[in-house]
Amino acid sequence: PKICPILPPKKHLLNTPLMTTISPNLPGWGIAKDDGHGGRSSIIGFAPVSATFGAELGHLSGLHWYTFIRQDPDETYEPLYGILGTVGAIGLGLVLLLSLFGLYISKTIVSPLRRLTETVVVEEKDDSPEQTEQSLEILEKIKKDAKDEMSDLAAAFIRATRARVNYQRQLVFNEKIAAIGETVAKMAHEIRNQLTAILGAATY
Repeated sequence: PKICPILPPKKHLLNTPLMTTISPNLPGWGIAKDDGHGGRSSIIGFAPVSATFGAELGHLSGLHWYTFIRQDPDETYEPLYGILGTVGAIGLGLVLLLSLFGLYISKTIVSPLRRLTETVVVEEKDDSPEQTEQSLEILEKIKKDAKDEMSDLAAAFIRATRARVNYQRQLVFNEKIAAIGETVAKMAHEIRNQLTAILGAATY
């Protein structure tokens, strides 16, 4: 026997698997593929009822009664769907934030550091004045575009490069002075030899 506050008796289609599930002698919970009310895969609860309706429904007295409840899966999982949606939105937001952070790191640190490294490597292989001037221009641009420590690092490389250039120039200058001094000493030696020969000839 059944009394339903939702559908009239003739509208129910309680299939055999459902009847078997809800009519044991112990209360319990389960999942019904068809809950008899249009729901699919619904969560159901059931329990035997010890009392009957007696005089009011005399034609049903003496039979076994069962109470049966159901809940639509959409209602059951709606909070879970909400949580999953929130978690998904938060995850997407974190991915976007990390992507922006990675882009910022790439622009402010990785890219300037790579350009700085490439410039230093080229400068080590070719220390010609033309290459040095080009390297200084690149370093100045890195110093201008970069921030904080990266800008300071570029400035340190600029100072080191200019110090090397000045040292090389001083070294070339000293070599030229030394060459000139050596040439003058040779010329003085030759002149002295000639003067000595002339003075010797004049004496005789």
